[in-house]
Amino acid sequence: MARFFDPQRGGWKALGYLADVLILSCLWLVSSLPVVTLGAATAALYDCAVRCIRQKDPALLSRFFRTFRAEFKGSIPTTLLWEALLVGLFLLVRLYGNTAAVNDTSVVLTVAGLCLVGFAPGVFTWIFPLLSRFTFSFAQLNITALRPAMGHLPVTFLLGLGTMGTVYLCLRFAVPVFLMPALLALFASFPIERAFRPYMEETNHA
Repeated sequence: MARFFDPQRGGWKALGYLADVLILSCLWLVSSLPVVTLGAATAALYDCAVRCIRQKDPALLSRFFRTFRAEFKGSIPTTLLWEALLVGLFLLVRLYGNTAAVNDTSVVLTVAGLCLVGFAPGVFTWIFPLLSRFTFSFAQLNITALRPAMGHLPVTFLLGLGTMGTVYLCLRFAVPVFLMPALLALFASFPIERAFRPYMEETNHA
């Protein structure tokens, strides 16, 4: 009987991971509701996905709110900038798609627009993980995010598509919002942490 309730057994470990994903997604959702806090909430989400789910730090709640408070003020300008950019880009592409005549030029422009729509959310997915690991000014953060985004283009597009898919599912259905934010952060953390490793080593040796 004791073995059955052993928290290290596969079934209980899986339930523990699921509980962490649910809690973390709910924390992100509630913390993002004011809109301007989306960046700080996303930085905290990513940090906890790495530290608490992957590296098994048990202090999920305290770590989330500690990171959220630490990044709150510094994240607001970048949050507002990227919210405006992404919404504006989406509306522009949608307007163009509804009004453009079908010809070779419009096809080329549409493909270019779709590439940009995939790239911009991909860059966004690098920004707040960077903020959770390093200290940047507003300009430094946005410029620095372009380096890994351009240096890992396939990853950037994949993360951009994952972000758009997550947003679509969470807006269309109720259940995914309780799972997808933390799952996306967890998925993104594998390529992002590999890209961060050289910079972390430089910081440790500095």
